[in-house]
Amino acid sequence: MAAAVYDPDPSFCRWFVEPALYAFGRRRVMTALLGYLRTGTTAEIAGARRAWYCAHLPLRADRSPAYAPSGSCDPALDEVDDVVNQWRESSSTQQRDRNASGSHDKPETLVAKGPWRNSSGLRDNP
Repeated sequence: MAAAVYDPDPSFCRWFVEPALYAFGRRRVMTALLGYLRTGTTAEIAGARRAWYCAHLPLRADRSPAYAPSGSCDPALDEVDDVVNQWRESSSTQQRDRNASGSHDKPETLVAKGPWRNSSGLRDNP
């Protein structure tokens, strides 16, 4: 999950999350992301939020026989209602704490920078 969390490009984290979903189940993947949300740095929290979106991908039978109608996947691997509730609670707590302290993350701390981006994280116009 670290690869998905640390990848600065939101469109690529799916390449790390999807195989983990099939290999370990949605519950284990989302629990790992919840750990980053709770104890991570600002960059790790942002990465966990990007990866959380991908963790909701539908799992297809053509990608893993375990998810076929006759498959042998343990339903408990994908039972995540309690993890989703913990995610929401942790997110809400973080937001309340930021609002109470008056500190807000600046956009440039959450946007990947590269040679094609200016100091505010936005693309330069040629």
